[in-house]
Amino acid sequence: MWLAMVMNGMVLTVVVVAVYLISLLHFCDGEILQTNIYNLGPGYDVRLSKAQTVAFISLVWSENIRAYISRSFTNPMWHDILGNPSMQKAIVMAQICLYVAVLVPYLSDKILGLRGLEIGYFGWLLALVGPAGCFLLSESCKLISAYQARKYQDSLAMADSSAPAAAVKFSAAKKGKEASKPVDKKIKKRSWLQCCQGWL
Repeated sequence: MWLAMVMNGMVLTVVVVAVYLISLLHFCDGEILQTNIYNLGPGYDVRLSKAQTVAFISLVWSENIRAYISRSFTNPMWHDILGNPSMQKAIVMAQICLYVAVLVPYLSDKILGLRGLEIGYFGWLLALVGPAGCFLLSESCKLISAYQARKYQDSLAMADSSAPAAAVKFSAAKKGKEASKPVDKKIKKRSWLQCCQGWL
């Protein structure tokens, strides 16, 4: 299952980085390199913070959706999705903290450097690409995990079925070996004398 964990981590990384790059292209006039963004002139920091805000929102949403996905390596996300009440509370709290962080004036722009009120519809819709991409790719990775689990269970079943046959074969060989041992005549004669002495 280590492969599934690595794949899930790679999926999250690739999706969020892709969202950030697209945000840079949109808000920073097609520039993605730091030097070129600094050369955009006054206001470059506002543009950069807008792209960072989109990536931050996408990351939080992706982590929340991945919390449901990673409950099982083989079952789909919607399997018993509301089975853990504490998890639902944690997701709701994460969402509340997200919207406070990106929407409350002064806290978002002056302290956290986030601009949720300025990214527009494009920014919010682009942030949705993160959780959607994580869902599609992570659920696809579960097909590989399910195949691995099936192969492992098949190997265990084969090992269990061959174990009794090996035990029977070993037992038969042991009995045959004991039966082929020569009888010690001294021991046999001594036990007959002991029997006679008991009668006398």
